[in-house]
Amino acid sequence: MKYTCITSMTQGHVDGIGGFMIDSFRAYWPQEARLVVYAEGFDRPNDDRVEYVDWQENCVQDWRGYCEMQSDNRSQRFAKKGFAWLHAMEHLSDSERMLWLDADLLFKKTLPVEVLENVIPAEKLLAVFDCFYQGNNHYTQEQYLDRTVRQKFGAESGFVVVNTQHEKFLEYRSNYRTLFTTPKDPCFTNWYDGEVVLAAARDMLTEVEDLSRHRVTNKTQTPLNHCYLNEYMGHVKAKSKKHMTREQFAEIVNLPK
Repeated sequence: MKYTCITSMTQGHVDGIGGFMIDSFRAYWPQEARLVVYAEGFDRPNDDRVEYVDWQENCVQDWRGYCEMQSDNRSQRFAKKGFAWLHAMEHLSDSERMLWLDADLLFKKTLPVEVLENVIPAEKLLAVFDCFYQGNNHYTQEQYLDRTVRQKFGAESGFVVVNTQHEKFLEYRSNYRTLFTTPKDPCFTNWYDGEVVLAAARDMLTEVEDLSRHRVTNKTQTPLNHCYLNEYMGHVKAKSKKHMTREQFAEIVNLPK
């Protein structure tokens, strides 16, 4: 099975944590996976594991349309990665699985392809860390699927998996575009990419693999860091990474010198 992993970065990311993300991907991810970096304001040569796509050339038009509808700076910033993910789903969906990996994910050890295969069951469309647990710590599957309970949708979107072979993939992709390119849907609080990525599947929740069910604590907004996947990767969130040095990033990824 082939995996296409997508991320987006500025030159500042590449000079900092993003450079460690790319290097640790090369070192630890299986050969079945390639990484596509939507590059904003910089260019790098492609190699056998990493490809660079010009973000401005491919995403800026959609993003500017969004900015005309949503003036909040934080929402606009998060939307940049949302439109990279949209472009990738529309133009790079030639692998069986597509993954979004945030630029501040760091990989720590070899990721066996078997672990990657088991993240999303073959019959599911989307695997995501749903935020539903934050207001419903001990929910049942029935509650998870109940649309009278779920009026809002949100996910911790640093790690997302889509099954491009699923019969509803094209519908999901179309929903994603609609939700990001038409006026703000009432289901959104902030209109962040993490809301869009799950709301696009709101009418097909039975096809969603809720990765947050693997969390070992409810006292977190980053369930990836508190589940079995943390053995292989960690999400260094904004407040933490601002105070970390390159030496600390290097210690996390533990690459040969």
